[in-house]
Amino acid sequence: MIPWKPFLRVCAVLESIVAFVVILFGVGEVKKPEIGVYTDVLDQSGFFVNTAADALPQTALHDIVLAHFNSALPAGKTVKKCVVLGFDGARADALFNSVGVAESGVQLLKAEGGVFYQMYAGGKFPYLQNTVTAPGWTTLLTGTWANTTGGHGVTENGVTKAVQPLTLFTELVEKNLVRNTAFVVSWGGHFTDDDSSYRDEVAYANSKGYAPRMVWDKQPDDAGTQAAVLALVNDYSAASPDFLFTILEYCDHEGHGTSFTNLNPKYVQAFRDADAAAYSIIQAIKARPDYDSEDWLILFTSDHGGISTWHGQQFATERQIYLGSNKVLF
Repeated sequence: MIPWKPFLRVCAVLESIVAFVVILFGVGEVKKPEIGVYTDVLDQSGFFVNTAADALPQTALHDIVLAHFNSALPAGKTVKKCVVLGFDGARADALFNSVGVAESGVQLLKAEGGVFYQMYAGGKFPYLQNTVTAPGWTTLLTGTWANTTGGHGVTENGVTKAVQPLTLFTELVEKNLVRNTAFVVSWGGHFTDDDSSYRDEVAYANSKGYAPRMVWDKQPDDAGTQAAVLALVNDYSAASPDFLFTILEYCDHEGHGTSFTNLNPKYVQAFRDADAAAYSIIQAIKARPDYDSEDWLILFTSDHGGISTWHGQQFATERQIYLGSNKVLF
């Protein structure tokens, strides 16, 4: 065992317990979080344009993407495009690890006028949900919590969502708001495992004849995910996706292996690996021949944070995530 690993785990637990905010009545209903050491750090960092008290719900991403494709094209633009860069298991404070890094997607976004918002996972009383992977991503993609009326029902990993509510991948195609969509991942729990989240939706999309307009791409690892996304971005034909969603697993893998905390140099490096991949993707977007006539919305987000080597509960370090955008959204 690595000598410092137990020490890091203890530090991570202490960090999160001191910052402990089990928010039974929802983020946004308290003006000042109790104790709030962790959320105070986020609020005082200058990194975010909002505070923990008015953090965006995880459901907001779906509505933001839908609004983007429903809105009129700006002058001089001919097509709307959107990419969502998901970092699985990246806590809100993991973003701080981008500061001073030359090839950072996060810093590139900020340097060009982008903004970062605090966002929360885990739902809101009485509709709390586990801060784990499948519920988090499904909330982002459907704009619903697991346990609400009409919600997605994915309460845990290994639960398959009913066809409704549709994810953005199928919804945007069905409403003819985009030409094509793509989802590129390396975790089989999204759509390839027998108990994957979107198995039934994929079958529905195929039955409706949407398959030629949708890419569901499972790669073996993050390097494969990055390469596949770059290939899609570098496709300059009309067949390239207008909506592209990808998830990199670096942070979640290292968090479970050694701890979800910036006290852990391996977690820090995992975030920087994901951030470097995002940098390469954004640079490829900017290099597209038609980039100046394309109306791009570029978003960064995460499904959950973590505490020690796990996640799933309502600690602030598990709940507080982020939404980054190349455009001011509110």
